[in-house]
Amino acid sequence: MRPLRLDLEGFGAFARHASVDFSDVELFAITGPTGSGKTTLLDAVTFALYGETPRMGRKGLKALLHPGVKKAWVQLVFRLGDEVWRVTRVIAGKTEARLERQMGAEWQLSSASEKVKTLNAAVEQLLGLDYDAFTRAILLPQGRFDAFLKGDSRERRELLFSLYGLAGLAGLRERAVARLGELRERLAEARTVTAHLEGVDAAAVEAAREEHKRLAEERDRRAAEIAALERELNALDELAELWQEKRTLEGRQKALEAEAEAMTEVEGWLERARAAEQALPEVRRLEDARRRLERQDRELGKKEEAYQKAKNAWERVNEVFDERLLEDLRTRAATLPLLEAKARTLAALGGATAGEEVEDYQEATYRQLERQLRAAEERRKAMSEAERLRKRAAQLEKRIADLEKELAAATERRERLKESGVELRRKLDELKQRLSAERRRADVASFRHLLRPGEPCPLCGQPVHEPPPAAQSPLAGLEAEAERLAAELEEKRGAWREAEGEIKGMRERLNDGRKQLAELREDLKRAEAAAGARGPEDVERLVARLAAMRRGLAAEL
Repeated sequence: MRPLRLDLEGFGAFARHASVDFSDVELFAITGPTGSGKTTLLDAVTFALYGETPRMGRKGLKALLHPGVKKAWVQLVFRLGDEVWRVTRVIAGKTEARLERQMGAEWQLSSASEKVKTLNAAVEQLLGLDYDAFTRAILLPQGRFDAFLKGDSRERRELLFSLYGLAGLAGLRERAVARLGELRERLAEARTVTAHLEGVDAAAVEAAREEHKRLAEERDRRAAEIAALERELNALDELAELWQEKRTLEGRQKALEAEAEAMTEVEGWLERARAAEQALPEVRRLEDARRRLERQDRELGKKEEAYQKAKNAWERVNEVFDERLLEDLRTRAATLPLLEAKARTLAALGGATAGEEVEDYQEATYRQLERQLRAAEERRKAMSEAERLRKRAAQLEKRIADLEKELAAATERRERLKESGVELRRKLDELKQRLSAERRRADVASFRHLLRPGEPCPLCGQPVHEPPPAAQSPLAGLEAEAERLAAELEEKRGAWREAEGEIKGMRERLNDGRKQLAELREDLKRAEAAAGARGPEDVERLVARLAAMRRGLAAEL
């Protein structure tokens, strides 16, 4: 980690904004009189990275505020390999923090900035050092540098192991020691067995060999029996499965046969219903003919009754009038059919004096027919509107179903993108950890030219027996892979955002479609209520019959 720029304001001795640029020099020194703020600059670097300082810790941060100010902030820009990072912390009531990475000319906010604890962990992961290790070896507080130099070899070894990720070597050493102990125990057991066998004669050894051979043959024979039993058991399992499948198929066959019988009965009902439907017009025609015959019978009875009355009257006339009037009656009788026709007409109309009432009745009937005809026309229009609304509702329901399928597919695609992004994020984090470890090893390897056989190591103080061989660093390949994964992760994020927008649009269209469908169903209910319970054919026949009745009544008028 190399600091590039430090900005602070209201922090310690710096009431106003101050800036220190480290980018143009390789080695720099901070000098000045006591109280000028040298230690404050070191505290600012430590606070920016870890959120605490050696002098105040994490809980006494408000003491770092300059007297007379209520807010302080520190910002540190540093380089880590090929990456440039910027960390900002603010003290105002509660501590705020932000971690950013430079991407070209812009700064991209890290997701670790959501919480201070998460940001602290992210900084530790980037640097490969926690707060204690940083203050012990990189940025030593006043009075502790001497303690680091004068510490014993164990303390310096533990610190170096922690700094450069070599703690795993201690675990390897412990496992090696444990393995060595196991091997020594097995060697002791082998020596004990060897000492025991030295006192055994050849006959006992041969007998033991024969017994071992017999036991091996017995083991092979039992193994063959077990294998045969397992094969037989597998065959029985397959037979049981086939038997169960046979019973299942038989049950399904019985169910299908029962369904076939029910279908045969239903087909009989349908056949009788179709026959009845075909015979219905003939039945209706016969019923109409029967009603006409009944009306004709009633009219014939009335005519016979009138004829009998006329006959009786004629007989009484013959008895009362003399022969002289007979000729006159015969003359009048010639006109009797005409008079009878007029009489029947007058009787039907209630007499000649009821003409005006008849006309009023006909006009009222005509108006009633007009009203019925208009109502029938309105029902026919309402039924046409209802049929149109049904078709529109069916189309809308199909569109809603298609949208629901598309929404489900888009949601599944979004979930797959999310899972893929999480997996890429995990791989990228692992790769960054490897990069940090390789960079630490590269930092350690950079001191290799200082190692001299027989001289103490400048880092740990132990004598150098032989410098470790130079190894090719995989940093370039790891960094290229990290860039590739980062680009692929950003591509997945863009695809996820696009899928999220598509899902949002689909949901809006689906809600609009459901709202339109609900309104359409309400309109359909009103149209069906206006159309009534008659079918389209009934309404058409009613309109035709009313129109014919109106024409006939108009002709009579």
